[in-house]
Amino acid sequence: MDRESHRAPPWGDADSGRRVLELRSDGERRRRAVVELHTLLVRMAYTSLRSSYPALRRDDLEEVALEAADEAAVRVLAHLDDFRGASRFTTWACRFAVREAEVAMRRRRRHQREVPVEPSVLVDLAGSGTSVVREHEGAELLRVVCEGMADALSPRQREVLLALVVDGRSPEEVAALLETTTGALYKCVYDARGKLRGYLERNGLTPGGELSVVV
Repeated sequence: MDRESHRAPPWGDADSGRRVLELRSDGERRRRAVVELHTLLVRMAYTSLRSSYPALRRDDLEEVALEAADEAAVRVLAHLDDFRGASRFTTWACRFAVREAEVAMRRRRRHQREVPVEPSVLVDLAGSGTSVVREHEGAELLRVVCEGMADALSPRQREVLLALVVDGRSPEEVAALLETTTGALYKCVYDARGKLRGYLERNGLTPGGELSVVV
C-alpha cells in the first residue's frame, strides 16, 4: 500500500476520499476508478430518466443514460478539484449525471424532430384547411416552406416553429421548455419568418392566406 493511501482524506468520509485519490492517481488504478465512476453515473442517469420519462422504452433509456454518463464522467474529472466534501462524492458526482441526462434527452428529441414532408403534416403546418390540399399551388407552397425550414433555418429556429405550429404549444410553454424568455422566443420566430419569406421569394413564391401562421 503506498504512502498516499495512509493520509487522512480531506474530503469527509473514507469512501469519498478513496474515490478522489484513485481518480487522481495514474495507470491501472486510475483506469479502474474511472470505470467505477462511469458505472455509477450510468446507473444514476438511467434512474433519473426512468423517473422523468416512464413511457420510454428501456433500450432508449439505456442509450440516453450511456450518452449522459459519458459526458458526466468527463465533467466530473474536469471539476475534481472543486469537490470539497460537503456531501458524499457519489452524491456530488451524480448531480452531473442527472444534469447531463436532461441535456442528452433534449438533444435526442431535437435530433429526432424532422421537418414534416408528409401531406397530412403539411396541412397541420399550414393551420389545417382542405382547400390548401386541393389546390396544387397551395400544396406546392407548403412543400417549399418545408424545404425552407430544412435549408434556411437554424436547428433552434426550426425547433421553435415546429413546437409552436405543429405541436400547438403556447409561447410561454415553449419558452419554458427551451429555457429561454418569451421575448427571445419572439425574436427567434421573427428571424425565422424572415428567412422563410426570403427563401420563398427566391423560389418565386409569395406566402399568404393560411400560411401566414408560419411565415
